[in-house]
Amino acid sequence: MKRPRAFAPQKAALLLSYVRQGGFPLVAAEAAGVSADAFERWLRRGEEAPAREPYRGFHDSLGQALAQARLLAELAVAKKDPKFWLISGPGRDLPASPGWARPSAAVVEADAAEDSAEHLHQTLQLVATSLQPHPEASQAVTDALDRAPHIDKIRNPTSRRKLPCIYRPNE
Repeated sequence: MKRPRAFAPQKAALLLSYVRQGGFPLVAAEAAGVSADAFERWLRRGEEAPAREPYRGFHDSLGQALAQARLLAELAVAKKDPKFWLISGPGRDLPASPGWARPSAAVVEADAAEDSAEHLHQTLQLVATSLQPHPEASQAVTDALDRAPHIDKIRNPTSRRKLPCIYRPNE
């Protein structure tokens, strides 16, 4: 079979339709009757500055066809197994961007830290209430907390409210 050396619009359209359906571009070219050399030449001419038609249009259409094929594959996976798609697909967690599958680790850690600080605050309020009838004991606990090495790290940084009377940092 004789392969075209010049741009062949009908063969290019057939090639693009194969790519849109998920075919690998070079295999699609061969299946459409375009040699690998001709296909690569068409692409090179479409990338040149300034690229001229019909090569620029073919080059751009090939990029769009590849994106369409990928989207069709992603949609098929998302429909067949949404959980797998969320964990493994384009919505998965990446170091530079949190995904759709679960909240990023930073959000989870911040929520946990805030919850811990809130629980500590509630516990200290309970201790303060229990020690109200015993002012000397209350003062002893306050003094002990003032000497605690990491007490500033356990205050609730978002509320900036004062902890109960048994602990008043740096007033």
